[in-house]
Amino acid sequence: MTINEPQDITQRIFALFDKSDKELRAFDGSAINFDDKIDCIYINEQFYVFHKKSFEAIVGLEAEFTEAAQKTINTIKGLSLVEGLDVIEQAILHKPSLRKTLAHIAEKGNHTTLNKSEVQSMNGVLKMFQDEEFTINPDGKIVIEDEKQGRNVLRILNDYYKQGMTTKKYYGTDSGNLVNPVKM
Repeated sequence: MTINEPQDITQRIFALFDKSDKELRAFDGSAINFDDKIDCIYINEQFYVFHKKSFEAIVGLEAEFTEAAQKTINTIKGLSLVEGLDVIEQAILHKPSLRKTLAHIAEKGNHTTLNKSEVQSMNGVLKMFQDEEFTINPDGKIVIEDEKQGRNVLRILNDYYKQGMTTKKYYGTDSGNLVNPVKM
């Protein structure tokens, strides 16, 4: 709808459409302007989250996630089967995706039972899907030299590569929950 009267910028932006007479009129009440990006709002003792990552930073959950990730790394360190975990420790400080992967590993408990035969198995999985191999030292430990290798270790510990029970197709995904079959 157009009008013939000149308007300043405020009159053009703040307008009210009255459904009863279908006219657009200047709005003379007070308006609320929102930032381009709202992370969350708090109304009636309830949070409504629009941007999860920013919300986590606001309420201090990032530090909690980093601490949980560090616990998982410490457990892996205690097994003495992976060298160079300091690369991952540095990366989790600025890479939320790695913290999330470590959380998934902890949920599944995959980091608590790692042994030398599983280290060899991990190498086979990496070879099969990425045509790469981990560096294995004479003691049978995986050696992480850079962040990419660290990410590969975490990916495989998280059972990133999966195979469908029916189709036998392979999938690559971080998601997944442990399930127990009712009958074998």
